Amino acid sequence: MITTRYHAGSMALLAVTLAGSAVAAPAPQATTSGQVERLLACRAIAASAARLVCLDRETGLLADAIGRKELMMVDRGTMRATKTRLFGFAVPTIGLFGKDDREDIKELSSTLTAATPTGDGYSFVLADGSRWRQIDTKELFGEPKRGAKVFVRRASLGSYTLEIEGQNAVKVRRTS
Repeated sequence: MITTRYHAGSMALLAVTLAGSAVAAPAPQATTSGQVERLLACRAIAASAARLVCLDRETGLLADAIGRKELMMVDRGTMRATKTRLFGFAVPTIGLFGKDDREDIKELSSTLTAATPTGDGYSFVLADGSRWRQIDTKELFGEPKRGAKVFVRRASLGSYTLEIEGQNAVKVRRTS
C-alpha cells in the first residue's frame, strides 16, 4: 500500500487548458476559467427558458473543448494520484496543480520490491513501480530486504532521502 502526506490547500477541481489546434468550427476563444465561469453564470438567469438556452450553449461549448482536448477537468483524487506518481521528478511550473506547482507531497511510504547493487550504491524499485538510484556513498547495513517498509522524503535543495526499515537513510534520485 502506498500512502502520501499532503500540505493543506489541494484543489477540488482543476481545469487545464492544453495547447492544440481546433479542427471543428471555430468556437469563441476564452480561457479555461472563462468557459467555466460563463457556464456557472447561466444559473443566475431568472427566466427558465433563457437559463436553459444559456446552459445548453455553454455546456455545448465546454463539451466541444473537452472533445478537442483543449480543456480537461481533473478531480482531487486523480490530481493526488498524479502528484504521487510524479513525486521525485522535476515538474515545470506551469500552474498545472494550482497556484504553486511545487509538489505538496513531503513523503512517500511504500514497500521495497527490489534493491540492486550498482557498484557505487543501490538502485531501488518500490511497490508503485518508481525507481530510485542512490547518489551518495553511504553504506547500508546488509542487503536491503524485499517487502521492507520504505520512506522517501524531500530533503534540502531539491534532493530526496530513501530510508529502508532498519537501515540508514541514503540520498536518492528518481530515475523512472
